[in-house]
Amino acid sequence: MYRTFVLGFLFIFFGCYSKKNIELVNYEKIVSHRNKGLAYLEEENFTEAEKEFKELTFLAPQDPLGYANLGLTYLKSDGQINKSEQWLKKALELNQKEPEIRILLSLYYELNSQDSLAFNILKESINYSPNHIKTLYKLTEYYLKKNDINSKQISQVYLKKIVELIPANIFAQLKLIEILLNENKISEATRGLNKISQIFPKLPENSVEMLENSIRFLNMEDLDQAKTYVMIFENLIRPTSFYKSSLIELKGNVGPVSGSPILRFTKIEPVKKYKKAKDILISFNKSDNNDFKIINDYAKNNFEGEVSLIFSSGDIDLDGDIDLFISQYSGIKNTSKQFIFSNENGKYTNSTTNSKIAHNFKDIYSKFSDYNNDGFLDLLVINAKENMIYKNLGNQEFELDDNSNFSDFKSKKGVFIDFDIEGDLDLILYGDSAIKVFQNTSDGTLNKIKKNIGLDTSGLEKKLITHADFNDDGDNDIIVVKYNGNCDYYENMRGGYFQLIEKNIGLNYFNAPGSIITGDYNNDGYIDFFISDLEKGNHFLYENIGDAFFRLDKNWEILKKEILKISGKDSEFFDFDNDGYLDLLIAGELKKEHSDQSGLVLLHNQGGYFKDVSHILPADLNGIHQVEIFDYDTDGDLDILTASTDGKIDLLENSGGNLNNYVNIQLLGLRTGSGKNNYFGIGSKIELKAGSLYQTRYVDSPIAHFGLGNLDSVDVVRVLWSNGVPQNHIKPEQNQTIVEKQILKGSCPYLFLWNGSKYEFGTDVLWPSALGMPLGIMAGEPLYAFPNSTDEYIKIPSNILKPQKNNYILQFTTELWETPYLDKVELLVVDHPKETSIYIDETFMPPPFKPLKIYDVQDKYLPQEAVDGLGDNVLGKILKSDKIYLSNIISDKFQGVTKFHDLVLSFQDLNIEDSLSLFLQGWLFPADASINVRLSQSENIKSIFPYLQVPDKNGDWKTVIENIGFPKGKNKTMIIDITDKFITSDYRIKISTNMQIYWDHIFIANTELKTSLKPIRLDPISADLHYRGFSQISQVNFSSPHLPDYYTTTKEKKWRDLIGNYTKYGDVSPLLIDSDNKYVIMNSGDEITLKFETKDIPPLENGWARDFIFYNDGWLKDGDLNTASGKTVKPLPFHSMKTYPSGAEDGYPKTKEHEDYRKFYNTRSISNESFTNRIKKK
Repeated sequence: MYRTFVLGFLFIFFGCYSKKNIELVNYEKIVSHRNKGLAYLEEENFTEAEKEFKELTFLAPQDPLGYANLGLTYLKSDGQINKSEQWLKKALELNQKEPEIRILLSLYYELNSQDSLAFNILKESINYSPNHIKTLYKLTEYYLKKNDINSKQISQVYLKKIVELIPANIFAQLKLIEILLNENKISEATRGLNKISQIFPKLPENSVEMLENSIRFLNMEDLDQAKTYVMIFENLIRPTSFYKSSLIELKGNVGPVSGSPILRFTKIEPVKKYKKAKDILISFNKSDNNDFKIINDYAKNNFEGEVSLIFSSGDIDLDGDIDLFISQYSGIKNTSKQFIFSNENGKYTNSTTNSKIAHNFKDIYSKFSDYNNDGFLDLLVINAKENMIYKNLGNQEFELDDNSNFSDFKSKKGVFIDFDIEGDLDLILYGDSAIKVFQNTSDGTLNKIKKNIGLDTSGLEKKLITHADFNDDGDNDIIVVKYNGNCDYYENMRGGYFQLIEKNIGLNYFNAPGSIITGDYNNDGYIDFFISDLEKGNHFLYENIGDAFFRLDKNWEILKKEILKISGKDSEFFDFDNDGYLDLLIAGELKKEHSDQSGLVLLHNQGGYFKDVSHILPADLNGIHQVEIFDYDTDGDLDILTASTDGKIDLLENSGGNLNNYVNIQLLGLRTGSGKNNYFGIGSKIELKAGSLYQTRYVDSPIAHFGLGNLDSVDVVRVLWSNGVPQNHIKPEQNQTIVEKQILKGSCPYLFLWNGSKYEFGTDVLWPSALGMPLGIMAGEPLYAFPNSTDEYIKIPSNILKPQKNNYILQFTTELWETPYLDKVELLVVDHPKETSIYIDETFMPPPFKPLKIYDVQDKYLPQEAVDGLGDNVLGKILKSDKIYLSNIISDKFQGVTKFHDLVLSFQDLNIEDSLSLFLQGWLFPADASINVRLSQSENIKSIFPYLQVPDKNGDWKTVIENIGFPKGKNKTMIIDITDKFITSDYRIKISTNMQIYWDHIFIANTELKTSLKPIRLDPISADLHYRGFSQISQVNFSSPHLPDYYTTTKEKKWRDLIGNYTKYGDVSPLLIDSDNKYVIMNSGDEITLKFETKDIPPLENGWARDFIFYNDGWLKDGDLNTASGKTVKPLPFHSMKTYPSGAEDGYPKTKEHEDYRKFYNTRSISNESFTNRIKKK
């Protein structure tokens, strides 16, 4: 049970040492004393714990475990504290690098008021274990007490390290913000507060306004007001369980002694491993430290009639441990009772009273899942009468969600899956004769899908459904098992459609399937599955050998004969001994000839083949119809919860599984300002590499548990989020929460410019094209972006581009999840008088695109006042182009769509000018294809394009331009003709939108051409296509764009490539001279070095300046899972096509010239093999 180390027991890193081999018989004794000692320590029976650990030190004097835990026992015992020092010092002597031993010894010194000794021993610990969370926080507290400048700086360094390691710890986030505010570090504090709004679950209503006000006043640089609101905000969230658990993660459990026991031996190991089943030193024992008596007594007293029980497990209060929902039904009384059991330090207590979960009739199935994406697990209940969802309001209180759209569908089970891959969890219900799919509209509603999505939703009775990415192409597929035993495999075609694969994929006939589970039991990276049989015990284990082709496990037929005794009603894959391989648990009823045996069969994975080790389970379990696996006491090994066929519940505690190391990974999708993934990352894939050990998990619950065997650390974890975006995490902690990074997966290629000494980011290009980008739904069918090529002019920032050896050199890089088809480029040289500045309109608008017009501006009319929607004065943010952006934006659910915001600008008398334009400089953080799909499903959330209003004669605002467009990416200029738009002499303008646009500089100017400007057009003299890699991306502050650093790169493949033929590396300049459908097809990581010769450019006249405009024509298609044809390079675009992709499949020119081009240039074949194997074979 060992609850005492909970979230505080983090990643243990051991140094180099040699382990001593001992005989198995002695090892068994050592393990027995270790297990008993830890159990007594948990129960606070310190006398017995002392005996066990003393015996352990006698049997294993060379290992620090016994000494350290004996020292902890004395620390916790009344009047025994002084005995602990010698034992802890002995433990430290045996393992100088163990941070948990140092934590215990520092606690001893603290309790004896020897703070300097405590400090020194922790300071040494950082040298060995620089990422140990509790050590870092202890040192942070010590330095904060010193109150000098140097100590404050050191404490800030430690606290930043903690926030970097565990960003989901709200206490650490707020502590860091407090320090930053005290040091007037406004930008960093603002970033931290914005992260809080993104990362954490739905905050108490009264705290949200305080958080928003904190950010608001920081944007206004009003520190005193901001500090006040931050303090109020923290006080309001202190009662929440996730705030309390974050404190425990840093400090350890509440109490005078918060130390954690040592669980693993570091200097001993048995002579031999578990060659025989009887050698396994692990057992599962019934736990009686729980309040389940009310459940089991009820079942016992009603044994003459039907008594049934179902349950679900999940951390409903976000305190870091697993709680339970239990529903019990009596057939005689025809009544049901529902219970919530809260996990309090490894003990379950009945807390049903406050839950408000109560209903009649028999419950058939239940499942915890966060369907409304607020960060709290809601409860789906399938009942004999109706289906229902209880919405989790936090603090263990639920509310029945009256969703009539699915309540009356007769079903037996349900699965939450993001079937349309747009960021929220949809619901599939299935029953005796049908499947029903309910689409999540992101506003808390689940609507029945009316269109055909490719699933056979009627006909033959459906028995079981499971889902995972079986063909490893980045999206979730579905397997349906029918009552007759046949299997249907549906491949996810994306865009919300599935296709039944008719070809033989190796799935054969089954008898009467009882359960289906998925897992990579042989650690090859492909998701396998197991089907249990209800009637004959004819269970099947299927190995996925790649591309969703399955075959029966080659060793299964031998083992299957040994387990025919049980009819399988439920099953689970789990690693009970933390050796790094998934074991298999089968639950059910025994055949008559085996009725004296347990209703559970446990198969130990020996590295790809299984052995029956059911003898380590209790023998008196009888028939079992449901099991769930989780670590109820957070001691690092997985326990088993069972529901018997006679309505009883048992919790089987794993004793000894944590002798091996482990890591728990929890995913957190950004709850606001993103909308790309559901909060707990359901449907994602986690890959782990530790030494030569590779494992993968398909995420179907909030926590993924990985055993590590005797390995001390994990090298890397790669998360493939449910939206397809990869994210690496190096050296994760033992209980690691991985928070989704806010990055663009698709937007545009980058253009870097030679500035005379280095390459500097200039701009992003190809913005007007988004092939296959879904924009919404029209007449029930998806509506895609226009197919036109870009035909785009972009102004290069002034004073950046400089010649090098008579050439202007530009680097055109593709770094996001996208494929450019680049057909033509030009560099335009524009000379103009120094007293003027030139601009071009870089507004995104649909075609037809306007021809190039160059504006020369001499005099600007700056706003006299600028007030945002909250009435705050923001004039200082927009008076000049300084990349200090107007940041009066509050995030909402989605990237690219914020809460509605407006800006009122007041100008001087403009009646003196005849031709006026409004110049808006800024940048856009865009939505993406999947977000567009999600927005199209919602009636309540839509993108509102910026519109412009002026006062009418009554002083009311009147819309004069309904859509002024938006900037084409990073740091662009919009030019809006406002001639004759003012109705009165009140020269105020109001710009309103909910798009995520950050303005930098705004002014009005007379746009009558003052100078005849004749740009010189240059074709590239060379264009070299090659592989470069990917730039490091950074952001100055929360309101600034994400910019690449040309000189900090990684060569490793980053994205799942679009499959197909790309242009071969080398000189591609002939392809970039004309817009002729003979283009350069680039893959992510590619770069074209463009050179433009300067010899034909006349010298610059006195009093004149030189600027540049970059022209590009082509198309761009990103790899978003909802981009039409986003898996492949094809279909190839061409200039005369009317739609894409439907109008392009066979339309590409078939002339000999174009055929020769494709054969000669497009010969670089790209697959996903390197991406798929990057972690596996690293």
